[in-house]
Amino acid sequence: MGTNEYWTNSDGLNVRFGLEKATAHKEGRLSTMGNTHQHVTKITGTSVPSSDGLVSTHPVAGIPDGAHIVAATLHVRTAFTSTGAATLTIGLWNDDGDGTFSVNDADGIDSAIAITAIDADGDQIACDGAKVGSGAGALAGTGDRPLYVSYSYGTAAFTAGEADLVIEYTQN
Repeated sequence: MGTNEYWTNSDGLNVRFGLEKATAHKEGRLSTMGNTHQHVTKITGTSVPSSDGLVSTHPVAGIPDGAHIVAATLHVRTAFTSTGAATLTIGLWNDDGDGTFSVNDADGIDSAIAITAIDADGDQIACDGAKVGSGAGALAGTGDRPLYVSYSYGTAAFTAGEADLVIEYTQN
Protein backbone atom coordinates (compact mmCIF):
# COMPACT_ATOMS: atom_id res chain seq x y z
CA MET A 1 0.00 0.00 0.00
CA GLY A 2 1.06 3.54 -0.67
CA THR A 3 1.82 5.96 2.11
CA ASN A 4 -1.55 7.74 1.92
CA GLU A 5 -3.90 4.81 1.44
CA TYR A 6 -6.32 2.97 3.70
CA TRP A 7 -8.16 -0.32 3.95
CA THR A 8 -11.44 -1.19 5.63
CA ASN A 9 -11.24 -3.72 8.47
CA SER A 10 -13.92 -6.29 9.40
CA ASP A 11 -15.68 -3.73 11.68
CA GLY A 12 -16.18 -1.36 8.76
CA LEU A 13 -13.58 1.12 10.04
CA ASN A 14 -11.02 2.69 7.74
CA VAL A 15 -7.43 1.99 8.77
CA ARG A 16 -5.18 4.75 7.44
CA PHE A 17 -1.48 4.79 6.63
CA GLY A 18 0.98 7.59 6.01
CA LEU A 19 0.26 11.26 6.57
CA GLU A 20 -3.46 11.24 5.79
CA LYS A 21 -5.62 12.56 8.64
CA ALA A 22 -9.24 11.94 9.50
CA THR A 23 -11.75 14.74 9.01
CA ALA A 24 -12.26 16.86 12.14
CA HIS A 25 -15.86 17.54 13.22
CA LYS A 26 -17.25 20.11 15.65
CA GLU A 27 -19.64 17.69 17.32
CA GLY A 28 -19.81 14.14 18.57
CA ARG A 29 -21.46 11.96 21.19
CA LEU A 30 -20.32 9.47 23.78
CA SER A 31 -22.15 6.71 25.59
CA THR A 32 -21.27 7.14 29.24
CA MET A 33 -23.29 4.66 31.24
CA GLY A 34 -26.50 2.76 30.55
CA ASN A 35 -28.95 5.04 28.82
CA THR A 36 -26.97 8.21 29.68
CA HIS A 37 -25.03 9.85 26.85
CA GLN A 38 -23.00 13.00 26.30
CA HIS A 39 -23.08 15.19 23.24
CA VAL A 40 -20.06 17.50 22.89
CA THR A 41 -20.05 20.54 20.60
CA LYS A 42 -17.06 22.82 20.02
CA ILE A 43 -18.07 26.48 19.83
CA THR A 44 -15.61 28.94 18.32
CA GLY A 45 -16.48 32.58 18.98
CA THR A 46 -15.49 33.90 15.56
CA SER A 47 -17.77 31.29 13.89
CA VAL A 48 -20.94 32.23 15.79
CA PRO A 49 -23.40 33.85 13.34
CA SER A 50 -25.60 36.88 14.02
CA SER A 51 -28.77 34.92 13.25
CA ASP A 52 -29.56 31.44 14.54
CA GLY A 53 -27.52 28.89 12.60
CA LEU A 54 -26.39 25.29 12.89
CA VAL A 55 -23.02 24.34 14.34
CA SER A 56 -22.86 21.14 12.27
CA THR A 57 -25.18 18.69 10.53
CA HIS A 58 -22.97 15.62 10.56
CA PRO A 59 -25.34 12.61 10.84
CA VAL A 60 -23.68 11.10 13.92
CA ALA A 61 -23.58 14.43 15.75
CA GLY A 62 -27.28 14.89 16.36
CA ILE A 63 -29.18 14.43 19.60
CA PRO A 64 -31.80 11.70 19.17
CA ASP A 65 -35.46 12.64 18.88
CA GLY A 66 -37.21 11.71 22.14
CA ALA A 67 -34.08 12.16 24.29
CA HIS A 68 -34.34 14.07 27.57
CA ILE A 69 -31.60 16.66 28.20
CA VAL A 70 -30.60 16.23 31.84
CA ALA A 71 -27.93 18.96 31.89
CA ALA A 72 -25.92 21.20 29.58
CA THR A 73 -22.68 22.91 30.57
CA LEU A 74 -20.57 25.36 28.58
CA HIS A 75 -16.84 24.91 29.41
CA VAL A 76 -14.73 27.88 28.24
CA ARG A 77 -11.28 26.82 27.02
CA THR A 78 -10.23 30.21 25.63
CA ALA A 79 -11.79 33.43 26.86
CA PHE A 80 -14.44 35.03 24.64
CA THR A 81 -13.86 38.64 23.60
CA SER A 82 -15.91 41.19 21.67
CA THR A 83 -15.79 44.83 20.70
CA GLY A 84 -19.18 45.25 22.40
CA ALA A 85 -21.49 43.61 24.91
CA ALA A 86 -21.89 40.32 23.01
CA THR A 87 -24.24 37.56 24.15
CA LEU A 88 -24.38 33.89 23.14
CA THR A 89 -27.64 32.00 22.59
CA ILE A 90 -27.72 28.22 22.11
CA GLY A 91 -30.67 26.24 20.78
CA LEU A 92 -31.80 23.28 18.70
CA TRP A 93 -32.88 22.70 15.10
CA ASN A 94 -34.85 19.83 13.52
CA ASP A 95 -33.68 17.69 10.62
CA ASP A 96 -36.63 17.96 8.22
CA GLY A 97 -35.55 14.82 6.35
CA ASP A 98 -35.26 16.45 2.93
CA GLY A 99 -31.85 18.08 3.27
CA THR A 100 -33.27 21.12 5.05
CA PHE A 101 -33.39 22.08 8.72
CA SER A 102 -35.83 24.18 10.75
CA VAL A 103 -35.72 25.86 14.15
CA ASN A 104 -36.98 23.70 17.03
CA ASP A 105 -36.17 26.12 19.87
CA ALA A 106 -33.64 28.89 19.13
CA ASP A 107 -32.79 29.39 22.82
CA GLY A 108 -33.75 25.97 24.20
CA ILE A 109 -30.27 25.32 25.67
CA ASP A 110 -29.56 28.84 26.97
CA SER A 111 -30.49 32.39 26.09
CA ALA A 112 -28.27 35.46 25.93
CA ILE A 113 -25.23 34.29 27.92
CA ALA A 114 -23.40 37.55 28.70
CA ILE A 115 -19.79 37.91 27.59
CA THR A 116 -18.89 38.72 31.20
CA ALA A 117 -19.81 35.11 32.09
CA ILE A 118 -17.49 33.60 29.43
CA ASP A 119 -14.59 36.06 29.35
CA ALA A 120 -12.02 33.96 31.22
CA ASP A 121 -10.35 30.61 30.55
CA GLY A 122 -12.05 27.96 32.68
CA ASP A 123 -15.42 29.70 33.03
CA GLN A 124 -18.33 27.25 33.26
CA ILE A 125 -21.98 28.01 32.60
CA ALA A 126 -24.76 25.67 33.72
CA CYS A 127 -27.24 26.16 30.87
CA ASP A 128 -30.86 26.64 31.88
CA GLY A 129 -32.93 26.82 28.71
CA ALA A 130 -36.45 25.38 28.37
CA LYS A 131 -35.14 22.10 26.88
CA VAL A 132 -32.73 21.43 29.80
CA GLY A 133 -33.32 19.81 33.18
CA SER A 134 -35.92 17.87 35.09
CA GLY A 135 -38.74 20.25 34.15
CA ALA A 136 -38.10 19.85 30.42
CA GLY A 137 -39.92 17.22 28.43
CA ALA A 138 -38.49 14.84 25.87
CA LEU A 139 -37.18 16.44 22.69
CA ALA A 140 -39.75 16.44 19.92
CA GLY A 141 -38.18 16.68 16.49
CA THR A 142 -39.57 15.65 13.14
CA GLY A 143 -40.07 12.02 12.23
CA ASP A 144 -37.58 10.39 14.61
CA ARG A 145 -34.66 12.26 13.08
CA PRO A 146 -31.99 13.85 15.31
CA LEU A 147 -31.92 17.42 16.53
CA TYR A 148 -28.84 19.60 16.04
CA VAL A 149 -27.24 22.35 18.16
CA SER A 150 -27.59 25.91 16.89
CA TYR A 151 -26.15 29.20 18.07
CA SER A 152 -26.15 32.94 17.51
CA TYR A 153 -24.75 36.12 18.98
CA GLY A 154 -26.61 39.21 20.08
CA THR A 155 -25.55 42.87 20.26
CA ALA A 156 -22.00 42.39 18.90
CA ALA A 157 -19.87 39.71 17.27
CA PHE A 158 -17.27 37.69 19.15
CA THR A 159 -13.65 38.37 18.20
CA ALA A 160 -12.19 35.34 20.00
CA GLY A 161 -13.12 32.46 22.26
CA GLU A 162 -13.51 28.71 22.29
CA ALA A 163 -15.70 26.48 24.44
CA ASP A 164 -17.06 22.95 24.65
CA LEU A 165 -20.79 22.56 25.15
CA VAL A 166 -21.43 19.27 26.94
CA ILE A 167 -25.05 18.10 26.77
CA GLU A 168 -25.91 15.15 28.98
CA TYR A 169 -29.06 13.31 27.96
CA THR A 170 -30.92 10.09 28.55
CA GLN A 171 -32.39 7.96 25.85
CA ASN A 172 -34.67 4.98 26.32
